[in-house]
Amino acid sequence: MTTLSETATSYIYDTLITAKLAGIENIIFDTEMRNVRAMKEPNIVLIEGDNFPDDMKNVPSLMIADVNKLVSRMDLIRGFTGFKTSYEEDPSKNYVRQLKFATGRTKVEFRCANPTTFRIPKKFVDIIITEVNIPAESIALLQQGISAFGANTVMLSNTDDIKQVTTTLIDSNGDTMQHTAGLVLMDTDTKFAHTYDVKLLVSLTKQNTSTNIKVGQRGSLQLKVNNYSFYVFPQV
Repeated sequence: MTTLSETATSYIYDTLITAKLAGIENIIFDTEMRNVRAMKEPNIVLIEGDNFPDDMKNVPSLMIADVNKLVSRMDLIRGFTGFKTSYEEDPSKNYVRQLKFATGRTKVEFRCANPTTFRIPKKFVDIIITEVNIPAESIALLQQGISAFGANTVMLSNTDDIKQVTTTLIDSNGDTMQHTAGLVLMDTDTKFAHTYDVKLLVSLTKQNTSTNIKVGQRGSLQLKVNNYSFYVFPQV
């Protein structure tokens, strides 16, 4: 067994908590690429390498196949004095086979997955066409609109006014709620109109005072949540 530092343990835990906001269950800490990657098909990808700690550089790749379960097990004892984390390598030494958490009187184990059995993209590229800012009050209104309209999706667009971003909810009868949600921050002649999972978007943005969102040529939304980069894809 090899001991994992407090810094590395905290980074893993914080990443898992952020991934939970998007309902992500599978996540890879890739020490060779020095990044963390996750995906929930078909809606979202998380890729982040800027904050990957040096304390992780000698740890084999770590694949978590059940984020909720691992968070629950860590929460059992992480608040106790003497909390420590260690890991066991697979005999191939290519990945972590098991995580172990311990305090003076309690030990908790978690079986990890083989990273080669999961396909998660190593990078994602979409040409940025503009950036928008959506304040917290607009996200709160959007959250209330989910219940009032029974909506599963929201359209983001600047087709009515190229300098403003509008959110549109539509119910099963075709009734709509349109809201001028924020400003387009970049000078652009490009208009966009794409539909997204509204509950996912609200979950990722509701804790922010405001959120800057980059819009890609293919309709991807790129935003930061707790310093992690998320890419949200439009509904097909």
